[in-house]
Amino acid sequence: MMVFKYTITDTTIEVLPGLLNKQDSLSLNAFGLNYFIKPFTSLTKIDGGFIDYDKSIIYVRQKDFGDNPDVAYIIDGKTFIQDIGVTDGLGVIKKRAKANKALQKKLKGVNTDNCSIEIVRGLDAFKRYGIKKVYGVIVITTKQ
Repeated sequence: MMVFKYTITDTTIEVLPGLLNKQDSLSLNAFGLNYFIKPFTSLTKIDGGFIDYDKSIIYVRQKDFGDNPDVAYIIDGKTFIQDIGVTDGLGVIKKRAKANKALQKKLKGVNTDNCSIEIVRGLDAFKRYGIKKVYGVIVITTKQ
């Protein structure tokens, strides 16, 4: 078990790692959390999560998103929401995604030779579209 000390204010949480043994350091690295090994990590509180501006990472509370995460498609300014299903930690499907027939119909009409596609996720998606879009936004703009 790893224990971190922290200080908290109205707007930030600073995580101060204690002395870590080799196994704890290896575990943090294995889970991609090696930035907690540095002297401290400063997280800015936002409604629905925390932002580490030094690493350009946003942390969200899963409970705020429920069991149905989704991705937004914005095609020529019109937004379509696509459920992405749910998998467990091993990638096994727990709930299949529901098809969005209006989105499928719109995508069939897009000429991929004559459009631009931008994928926005994480902190960039939060900055542009808000907290509920951190799982991703696919922006498709057709050239008229």
